[in-house]
Order: sequence, then structure tokens, then C-alpha cells
Amino acid sequence: MWDRYIAHGIIVDRIPDFHYTEIYLGHTVVGNHPLIKKNFYLMDTGAGFGGRVSMMNINSFELFQSDGNLKNYN
Repeated sequence: MWDRYIAHGIIVDRIPDFHYTEIYLGHTVVGNHPLIKKNFYLMDTGAGFGGRVSMMNINSFELFQSDGNLKNYN
């Protein structure tokens, strides 16, 4: 689903009431580090624009990131 409504709501602290255990979102850049609020995980840290690649092990919630020295090939 392509809809930034949920991501923008989380960013401005208007967290929607969903009845899911966890929600993982991408394709909306949130800065140098993933944004985690309640059970929402916004993981896009701008790798497509020269930022960091961010990943998370969804079993342990351990975060992994590149050093941020990526070239922009767009």
C-alpha cells in the first residue's frame, strides 16, 4: 500500500490506533536513525539519497546501519 498518512501521523505524534502487534514502514525518510514509537517502526533513513541503510532483526529488535557514506546514483 502506498500511503504516507500513517507515517506522517507517527512523525507528528498523531499515532493511529491499530490493533496490530507491530507495524514496519519504509519509503518515508525519517532522518539518520529509524523512528520507533509504540509498535511502529519507521525504518527509512535515506539510503536512496546518500544516507544510511538501516535494518532491524524483527525477532531481537537489534538495529544495524551502514556508516552513511553512500553515493547517490540517482
